[in-house]
Amino acid sequence: MLSRQGYTNREIAQQMGIAEKTVEQHISKALRLVRDWLPNYLLMVFILSLIH
Repeated sequence: MLSRQGYTNREIAQQMGIAEKTVEQHISKALRLVRDWLPNYLLMVFILSLIH
């Protein structure tokens, strides 16, 4: 959330007391999960829109 609010990885790391590399890894993992999950979600929305 902090990344999307405009904070740099360095600022996030300092605020959370963790390494900047850890911030990068967490953001990468979160974006990968969203990319993997999004097509299934969109398909479900599409199917539900056909039903209603």
